[in-house]
Amino acid sequence: MSGDSGEINLPFDLSIGYQIRLTHRLMQKLLQLKIEQFGVTLGMWYFLRVLWDQDGLTQKELSDLVGPVGPKLRFWPC
Repeated sequence: MSGDSGEINLPFDLSIGYQIRLTHRLMQKLLQLKIEQFGVTLGMWYFLRVLWDQDGLTQKELSDLVGPVGPKLRFWPC
């Protein structure tokens, strides 16, 4: 706490949300390094991971299970 105002001074890099986000980004980079040697992109990984557990899904079912992906997470590389 700083002074008598009751405010809490929490540096940005010490917040739990920031730490979780940073950990997630680092894990994604590590995963990307591990799978790129097999010609698999990070975007492909999410779909392949679901298909590993549940083969024979329709594209709709697969998309519903993977969830929303951004423009960087395409299934097939351009």
